[in-house]
Amino acid sequence: VAAQLTGGVQHVFSNGPAFAAIKSDGSVVTWGDSVYGGNSSAVAAQLVSGVTAVYSNQRAFAALKGDGSVVTWGDSANGGNSSAVAAQLSGGVAQIFSSGGAFAALKTDGSVVTWGDSTKGGNSNAVAAQLSSGVQHIFSNGSAFAALKSNGSVVTWGDSTYGGDSSAVATQLSSGVRSLASPFSTETPIGGGINLTASERIVIGGARSAMLGFTPSALAVGNVDSMGVSSIDRANETIARADLALQTISTQRARIGATLSRFDSLIGDLSTAGNNLTASRSRILDADYAAETAALTRTQIIQQAGQAMLAQANTNPRLILALLRSDR
Repeated sequence: VAAQLTGGVQHVFSNGPAFAAIKSDGSVVTWGDSVYGGNSSAVAAQLVSGVTAVYSNQRAFAALKGDGSVVTWGDSANGGNSSAVAAQLSGGVAQIFSSGGAFAALKTDGSVVTWGDSTKGGNSNAVAAQLSSGVQHIFSNGSAFAALKSNGSVVTWGDSTYGGDSSAVATQLSSGVRSLASPFSTETPIGGGINLTASERIVIGGARSAMLGFTPSALAVGNVDSMGVSSIDRANETIARADLALQTISTQRARIGATLSRFDSLIGDLSTAGNNLTASRSRILDADYAAETAALTRTQIIQQAGQAMLAQANTNPRLILALLRSDR
């Protein structure tokens, strides 16, 4: 299968002894132990296109196609090549869930189809009537299933040790349930999820982060190297890289613009201060010619008037002395 895996692979699934890869063109490539779904020639023709999601349990695979039909392969005891429910899986399936050895398909009409290991919840005739309609969501763990219905009730089936057919709490689960949770959910669809992008580094910690579907990846800020559109993943990554690069450029332009604005404001303030300083210096150092001329003229007039009065004051005593001399 090396040639089939050279490009376009979106995701790879494993059930232990075998692998299945879903490609961007909707085809599936299998390899590994043929008993458990590897090199599955029996369903090869049904997996050449149209597959939207692949699910696995410990020994089998199930592929959900765009037309709502399901293709199964692998160990028949664990849900592979399940001819018993083939007619019920020919259309209308919205999502598939798996336990350790069984599958449960939730259909658009709110009914549920189960197949695989009956001890793990497959072919569960015991609750078939309760799963004929009204189911909103299915939860699973390694050995049992629980279905939440629209009326707030819960139906359980599978290994009773792990919560299946739980008559002990049946009364408490007859109504009013808003949500359920399981510690280990084994459904592994492809085609949806959460993409986190940021200009800074995002760190997701915890020992169980892989169980939430988070896988480590790194994307350098503004890095547009090795972009391409050869697959859906690469095209999405290219869009993310381009968006991040544009965001980085916009951020830097905003910072540069703010800096230039501060420089313009500072230059304006310095220019105003320089003009005021020049005007002050001019007032201090440069004489007002008209005012100084008027002050000089005034001083000269006062000086001349003082001299004239002094001359007159000196003349009067001389006249009096002359009169005294004439009397003799």
